[in-house]
Amino acid sequence: MSIYLGIDPGANGGMAALTNKLVYIQPLSNLTLQETYHLLQAWTMDEGKIIACMEQQDPRPTKWFSKEGKKWMSSILRSTCILYGNYCKMEALLVALEAEYVLTPAKRWQSGLNIKARAKKETNTSWKNRLKTKAQQLFPKQRVTLAICDALLIAEYTRREHLRNSGKNNQEEE
Repeated sequence: MSIYLGIDPGANGGMAALTNKLVYIQPLSNLTLQETYHLLQAWTMDEGKIIACMEQQDPRPTKWFSKEGKKWMSSILRSTCILYGNYCKMEALLVALEAEYVLTPAKRWQSGLNIKARAKKETNTSWKNRLKTKAQQLFPKQRVTLAICDALLIAEYTRREHLRNSGKNNQEEE
């Protein structure tokens, strides 16, 4: 049996695991590296092989033009540091657990779930609430929060892609 793991490594991210019986959800913000490892290890012992997808991240320094108007200034935000810390930590744990995993851009997993791209004028709050609504539709028995909605959607994308690529009908593992 497989466990489909979705990871949103953001500063307020989380991870979600889907099996044919259960949904496991865990925000990343409150876990140490050891706690995360033991949690993933426990899920693996309970359910089997991990097939994971983590949202791919690219460097995003914040840039602005100096007050004097003479040069561009750059800074790395605290949230960006947390994101990359989580990203590296989670990738290392997936390797340690010998998980099958891929790094996937957000646009790919979103389009794989038929989520329309964020509109140019759409606020961040509106966008995140749209993702949360989609996750709640897919998992009506779960209490979906903003912290874990992306992880749930990524886990569902992972499950669908794995079943599609392995030639299985989605009904076989449900």
